[in-house]
Order: sequence, then C-alpha cells, then structure tokens
Amino acid sequence: MDGVGEELDLEDLAGIGSSTAEKLRRAGISSVKELAAISVRELLERSELGEGKAEEATKSARELCLPKVLSAKEFLERRRKMPRLTTGSKNIDRLLGGGLEPGITELIGAFGTGKTQLCLQLCVTVQLTENRGGLSGTAFYIDTEDTLKPERILQIAKRFGIEDEEILEGVYCFRAINSDHQFEGLREAIRYIKEKSVKLLIVDSLTSHFR
Repeated sequence: MDGVGEELDLEDLAGIGSSTAEKLRRAGISSVKELAAISVRELLERSELGEGKAEEATKSARELCLPKVLSAKEFLERRRKMPRLTTGSKNIDRLLGGGLEPGITELIGAFGTGKTQLCLQLCVTVQLTENRGGLSGTAFYIDTEDTLKPERILQIAKRFGIEDEEILEGVYCFRAINSDHQFEGLREAIRYIKEKSVKLLIVDSLTSHFR
C-alpha cells in the first residue's frame, strides 16, 4: 500500500464521522491503512459497527489505499523503488536480488545452520542507514526458545564498525513462554511498530510453541 493513507485520520474518510472513528480505535484500528487491510467479517467481530457501516468503512479505506491495476512495467518500476534490507552477506543479498523485501521471510534449515545468527545480524543491519543497506529503524524480537543473546549482537555489530552498546537499545526483546504469550508478543509488537520505529519483526521460532 506504499504508505498511502498513513498520514490521514480515520475521520478524513468519506462516511466516517467521529463516532465511527472512535469505535474503530477502540477495536485497535488507528489508521486508514489498517482499516483497508482488515476484512469486513473481522471488523464486525472486533468492533461495535453494524454490517452496513463496516462495509462502508472498509470500502472507503480500500478505494484510497489499495493499489490500482498496473502494467507489468509499472509494477517493475515500483519493485525497483522498494526498500530492501541487507542481510550483511553480499552472497545472500545477491541471491535475494538485493536483500530482504518488505513482507514475510521464512528461514528454514536444520538445527545449527545459522538461522538465529542471521536473525541476530538483521537486528544490527536494520539499524544501519539506507546508504549502508539498512532501514534506519529498530527490531522487535519475539524469542520462543531463549536464543536471543545480547552479547552475540554486540559481537556482530563490531563487524559493521559499531562498538557502542547503544546498538542494543534498538532491539526490543519479548520472551514468549507459551503459545498464548506468543500472541501477546505480537500485540506488543504492533504497539512498538507504531511508537518505536520498528521496521523488523522477528519470531524465533514461529512454531516451537505449537508443536
């Protein structure tokens, strides 16, 4: 959605008054972009809106935010402008076409193949400036297997010329002890994304509490 709608208030949408906007915020929807991404069914479950108003609200948000029909060339140009996050490895970046794209990336491999090490390295690279392949942001790390080691992050940071322990200030840690707690971590992550310039969310590992 390319950031469209992020600077608008819910009240700026056609048919959304202050009362409806307040109901949406109580349901945890604070931006036009979030409203565009939610289904009518989920909106009905989470909010106090009636079906007609829920359909009207989501339709109005989607008309503003969702991408229109593009030619393949226009789509290519949009992808070329897409920010990418360096993994810190030139070879991996090359395989990925320049680094990690916005969206979901799943790391799969046997025990000891370096999945967690790459996650820890990304906690450093996301804080780099854009001219160094970073996003000038912070990371939120949901740790389900007690794998996050701040000492290791400091070791990795030195490879990028960072000696200061302040690099750890840009990594927010949530230790999830069970599946319910893991969902709580996701809710916390949403809050931090809004308030702390979080641009990387890591769940390590995603499935350990669901086996």
